[in-house]
Amino acid sequence: MVWKIIVCICCLVFTGCQNDMPTQLYNVLTGKDCKIPIFLGAEAIDYDVLTCIFDEPVYCEISDISIGQLNVIAVNQDANSITIQFDRDLLPGTQHQLSARVRDVAGNSLRFTTMFWACNPDMPEMVINEFSTKGNANHPDRIEILILSDGNIAGAALCDGIGPSFDSEFIFPSLAVERNDRIVVYYGEKTDQEQPLMFYGGTTGLGSNNGVLTLSRTSGTTIIDAVLYSNRTSESDVNYAGFGTKKVYERALLLEQSGQWLPSPIAPEHGIDSTYSTATRSLCRDELVCDSNSNIEWYVVPTGKASFGLPNCPDKHQP
Repeated sequence: MVWKIIVCICCLVFTGCQNDMPTQLYNVLTGKDCKIPIFLGAEAIDYDVLTCIFDEPVYCEISDISIGQLNVIAVNQDANSITIQFDRDLLPGTQHQLSARVRDVAGNSLRFTTMFWACNPDMPEMVINEFSTKGNANHPDRIEILILSDGNIAGAALCDGIGPSFDSEFIFPSLAVERNDRIVVYYGEKTDQEQPLMFYGGTTGLGSNNGVLTLSRTSGTTIIDAVLYSNRTSESDVNYAGFGTKKVYERALLLEQSGQWLPSPIAPEHGIDSTYSTATRSLCRDELVCDSNSNIEWYVVPTGKASFGLPNCPDKHQP
């Protein structure tokens, strides 16, 4: 019986120690940590510097890192992150692949590969200013971004969704912009129209009545602005807090956690009311009101008053 107990303990320790070095068995009574580190994300914080975040303190050597043709000249550890410095500046908004191996203090190692976007320190202030989600052939789904300060939008990500949960994502190319410029992204069928501040976001349209839109510094990183829109209430269903689907509900929870939409706890009626919006009755922000991260400055314009690329119409639709 004693022999069987020892075998059971060894098996548990064996399966708990997952790393790419030779497997080591530890007596469970020693309390040896056998949990591998968890990679939480990477973000370029300067032209030549990348930070990787983990769930615990880790370390790695320069030889453990590979980033295409780039040379790594320094690696520093700080709490639960490592900072990697390259031998040259990266072009803002360009995408790169990182492969690395890290170890925690107990020797458990993790090998991972991730994509990241080069840092753009010249990112302007901007907000989602107008959008339509019930488009047709002549008036497609669109999102307008209002630029609030001069800069360059290289690498910014406009997402129908939030974080890892999205239906479409558009990454802006390098483009110098000025205060009060209006960037328009449209979806559905691509047209031949060539306009300097208009971009094609892809064939997938936006959710008609319910959804979350986010604008981030780079894909999956710091959110610059976000909106929640819905035609539902907390009483609309039992399973998903009124949001109708698991997808929208989970995105709403991620939005709540980001602190980019109020009030909390989040509910469908806290979103911008999409009930009366159409292809030409867009959802607009009151440009004279400061961004409150809530629905109070949003309204539906009258029929035919969508104004993408121009100042928002101040008139409100009367049901």
